[in-house]
Amino acid sequence: MMLLTCLVTLVSLQVAPAEASARSVQISNVAVSNITHRIVTITWKTTSESTTQVTYGKSHPYERHAASAGLRTDHTLILTNLEPNTSYLYRIVAVDASGQTALSPTQSFRTAAVPAVPSSLPSDFPSPVDTTTRLPMPGVGGGPGVLYHHPIIFVHGNNESARFWLGESYSLARLFGNFVTPVPIISAGEVQAQNFFERFIAEGYTPAELWAMSYLGRDGVNNFSDFASASIGHSHAANVPDVGAFIEAVLAYTGAEKVDIVAHSLGVTIVREWIRQQLSRGADPLSKLDDLVFIAGANHGAHFCGFPYVRGTEPPSLLQLCQEVGQPDSPFLRALNANETPQSNGKPDYMTIFAAGPSEDFAYPSDGVDSANRPVNLRLSPVLNGALNVGLAFSLPPDPRFPFILPGTPPLNLGDPRTHLLLAVSRQTFDIIFPFVSNLRK
Repeated sequence: MMLLTCLVTLVSLQVAPAEASARSVQISNVAVSNITHRIVTITWKTTSESTTQVTYGKSHPYERHAASAGLRTDHTLILTNLEPNTSYLYRIVAVDASGQTALSPTQSFRTAAVPAVPSSLPSDFPSPVDTTTRLPMPGVGGGPGVLYHHPIIFVHGNNESARFWLGESYSLARLFGNFVTPVPIISAGEVQAQNFFERFIAEGYTPAELWAMSYLGRDGVNNFSDFASASIGHSHAANVPDVGAFIEAVLAYTGAEKVDIVAHSLGVTIVREWIRQQLSRGADPLSKLDDLVFIAGANHGAHFCGFPYVRGTEPPSLLQLCQEVGQPDSPFLRALNANETPQSNGKPDYMTIFAAGPSEDFAYPSDGVDSANRPVNLRLSPVLNGALNVGLAFSLPPDPRFPFILPGTPPLNLGDPRTHLLLAVSRQTFDIIFPFVSNLRK
């Protein structure tokens, strides 16, 4: 009998560890996908519900840790802020509800190289036909890549093109008699102009997430035609359909459910008018928008349509635009501002950026005049009720080239355009808007 008891005890001791092992969490199907120069996705499965954790680094011991809350059997983690073209080691850590822990074998991945800044739109992108030039709108962006973020559509201002967001200006070039090619946007002291596509890519965006169209032709003046005759080419009436069509085309091409928009100057009120028109027709544009950044927009009037900016005379191409935004109480702006920041289910989020410091925006000075030559303070024209309104206090050092004066009787004072341009593409602006728009898609 004693022998039998010993044998039973021995069998029990041998079986118990095997049963415990069967209950331990097991890790399988580990995979790395959607590798970019700064972001990767790691997925795996576990045999029981457990934590979602990864330890990783360029060498052992791993200096970084990522996790998400909750217990599950299908796991996904997105690792961000990685270094480009770099090898990383990683291990999965799984802890189940009973405290059992499992570690995967050490594995590795290598991030991609930094992609080049695109110089045009993808060859297979169906760019909408411009209502003024009757040609497909040119632009930049939209190369290959993963959509970790909502695509950003950059909308330039008057007399500019998509290259404005690469740090180049057509309107600035024309002040100095260059009517053919854009010039680099002038930096001033610590206020440095940036190539925004380059900056966004450096911080982790792919070209597929960055888009800009030229809704005023390839040169900002509808392929030079605006110098030849009067034109409505710079008005909202002409350009709202173009910008709206481009937004829809990017949504369709990328398959994204939403886009972010960063707009400057005339681009601001064009985007806002597209939203207003869509809502008035019973459409739902708000469900397609996540974050909107509006920089130096003529939301409550502009100074470029009356004395002393153009001494009471407007170029033919600005006649209709001045009717639209030349007065704070114009019929166009009254309709536009009936609801300044429309939302649906709390989206989109709005941000405005305006000049708040000693260097005034020449389009919105404190001692401005409207198109009826009435004095008006326009410093807060870009501000919107319901938005996060951010004032940038630039103090630009003097530049002997500005204010720019054209000879005449009386002389034509075109002011100093630096603040207006740098509000859009300065290093300071990037540092403000990047955290606002760069949340990962859910």
